[in-house]
Amino acid sequence: NREVDGKLMITPEQMRRRYQEKINDYRLPEKLRLRVIVIHGATDPAEQAVRKKLAEETREKALNGQDFALLAKSRSEDGKAENGGDWGWMEAAELREEIRQVVHSVPAGRIAPLILAEGDWYIVKVEERRAESTIPFEEARKEIEEYLRNRESSRLYDAWMKRLRK
Repeated sequence: NREVDGKLMITPEQMRRRYQEKINDYRLPEKLRLRVIVIHGATDPAEQAVRKKLAEETREKALNGQDFALLAKSRSEDGKAENGGDWGWMEAAELREEIRQVVHSVPAGRIAPLILAEGDWYIVKVEERRAESTIPFEEARKEIEEYLRNRESSRLYDAWMKRLRK
């Protein structure tokens, strides 16, 4: 409505204040790009020992410079094997607890210690890390201005309707 929109005034100070009040909404968590080789475990203890040995040998090959993606294609037993074990970018919170606890301190380009999670063996390479960051004000400015305009427009419209009813 022109009556309401003509009175809308959003100042840079209001936008900055909103940004500071909602700064947590503009935080981006750390992200990891992982390659993973999964060796399924077994319920039989003897077979589980064989599976663990296979996982250890596979990890050793990776540590000794064999191409991780090729190892994943030939040895991994999960759905990402064909893609070289590439799990893509993900937040640590998306990982199983056992994996998250181990990879949190592994630098980019390194292979984590062997991980046992829910009976399966995981060999994890941290390809890349993106540190936690905050969306800069200038990038968030348009969204903040739109939010403040909508909020102020609703407030003015309600006030205008109230005056009309009198």
